[in-house]
Amino acid sequence: MTEILFEKYRPQTFNEIISNNEINAEIEATVNSGSIPHLLFYGRAGIGKTTMAHVIKNRLFELNVLSKFLEINASDERGIDTIRDKVKTFARTGNGNKDQFKICFLDEADAITNDGQNALRRIMEKYQKNCRFILSCNRISEIIEPIQSRCTIYGFKPINKIDGINQLQMINNKENGNIEEDYLEAIFNKSNGDMRKCINTLQSSLNGSHRKLSEVFNIDTYDRIIEAIMFGNLRQPLIDLNELTEDPRDIVLGLYESVFKKDLDCSKEFYIALGELDRALISGGIPKIQFAWFVNKV
Repeated sequence: MTEILFEKYRPQTFNEIISNNEINAEIEATVNSGSIPHLLFYGRAGIGKTTMAHVIKNRLFELNVLSKFLEINASDERGIDTIRDKVKTFARTGNGNKDQFKICFLDEADAITNDGQNALRRIMEKYQKNCRFILSCNRISEIIEPIQSRCTIYGFKPINKIDGINQLQMINNKENGNIEEDYLEAIFNKSNGDMRKCINTLQSSLNGSHRKLSEVFNIDTYDRIIEAIMFGNLRQPLIDLNELTEDPRDIVLGLYESVFKKDLDCSKEFYIALGELDRALISGGIPKIQFAWFVNKV
């Protein structure tokens, strides 16, 4: 079974974490002090929130980690029963050392239902001496205010471009790859700051055929779509958009990069429509319908 490179090269210590340096230093100092509050990390996917939780675990718990650290992906176990049963049982159970607390890490906590979050708030309050909570989420607006008020909140930024490319180059070298630097830069630019996506794309490139950039990232397709739209041909761009297999928001980014790199003289309405397309996709709009709206709007 092929090892997942993102897990293989996940930072294990504070010194190995890339980007978000101020947050990293502040959290390390807090952990070293031994006085840790409940923590809430927010920001887009793949920028280090889960990694930070595991680094904290590694620093605090050298032995008997399973009895001291509980991790739950809240997008899979989002209901009140999980909070009342699994989380409450863990939080209220002692760990054999009255001077040391346990940690419950709830990843993707914004997926927890309102009832579940209200139950969680009461558990956080009641068992604080015995258990600290680390929550991570993409949308902090989905976390109820009573939970936010009980946490120290950190907003994680996307990975810095230089740091991200250096990390990809390090992995490429250690895996005896021969991926060129411009290819690594294209991988990073396409990721929108998501390091998990970067490394997964790199692994696919290392395992498969090393194709041209234009084939991997559909550069030619995006250029063709933009040119057709500008000349008023609406049918072909819609066909091309619907045939792309990338994440819909990556398609929006690809369209923008095509316009930006070619320095095309697009109207203000084009950029407004592109922003509205992105917003509609974030809100759960059906991609095919939203693409049809966009093509006809511009």
